[in-house]
Amino acid sequence: MYIRSDVPIKRLLQLKPKDWISLLFPDLEEIELTDMPTDMVPKIESRMDNVKYINDSFISHIEPNGYLDYSMPGRMLRYRADILEYTLSVYKKTVPISQTLILFFEKHDNKLHELYDNIFEGQELRYRYKVVKVWEIDPQEIISRKLYGLYSLLPIVKHGKDENEDKIITDSINAIKEVEDASLQADLLSVMSVLASEKYSKELLKKYIRREQLMESELFQEWVEEFVIEGEKRGVEIGEKRGKNKGIQTTIYIVKGLNNKVPVEILAKKTNLSVKEIKKIKAELKSNKLIKA
Repeated sequence: MYIRSDVPIKRLLQLKPKDWISLLFPDLEEIELTDMPTDMVPKIESRMDNVKYINDSFISHIEPNGYLDYSMPGRMLRYRADILEYTLSVYKKTVPISQTLILFFEKHDNKLHELYDNIFEGQELRYRYKVVKVWEIDPQEIISRKLYGLYSLLPIVKHGKDENEDKIITDSINAIKEVEDASLQADLLSVMSVLASEKYSKELLKKYIRREQLMESELFQEWVEEFVIEGEKRGVEIGEKRGKNKGIQTTIYIVKGLNNKVPVEILAKKTNLSVKEIKKIKAELKSNKLIKA
């Protein structure tokens, strides 16, 4: 089963948000977070999460990014405009805003983190935001300060080129095992497994992380359910494209069967389709990463 890294990345910031604020603002001795209201962003397409009012002093917007996006500076500016629109309309004034983009993998860095436009006189624009590159974070900064909410990042933070991969994974797992909250521990391990799969081999991760360990995480179970639903929706789409005579429900049945490793010969017999047709459907679903194998 494939889970896109941007899915757990967004949830990771929700597990222990104070740890992320502590990383960004290490001089804050106490941290009091207030969620900004959901109606702050009037445009549904903004999809802005992780906006907090810190100590009734300033607003922090943290944007996690799990894919390459060349439009990110424009998006960040739009998010800032949404926050400004809200504070001006509600508080009748501006509130200091700190924006941070979290990049988890170097391959997702578009190298453009500011906007500058001064073509028209009197309309100059200079805009920048803070960028945190996970692969440049010293793991000891996370461990020594016990920022448990960031422990899932340990396999993908800064490591030496010659550092043993087995040791990196085992050390990361052992660090997570120190978390006393069993539920949080399971969630951190599940997020770690997904993030680490972007950098390390499947064989290496299977060597140290058992599937039953992941299933102890409610977060992981939610992803599995979302994955199945997405697969069934995609199955409906494929079924509609193939025509009503094939049957949408038949396609959904095939999706479930393939995900449960039912042989194509049996699926062909149960659905009155040929083995060749089943294999064609399987190839379509596999290309969209909506079946396990």
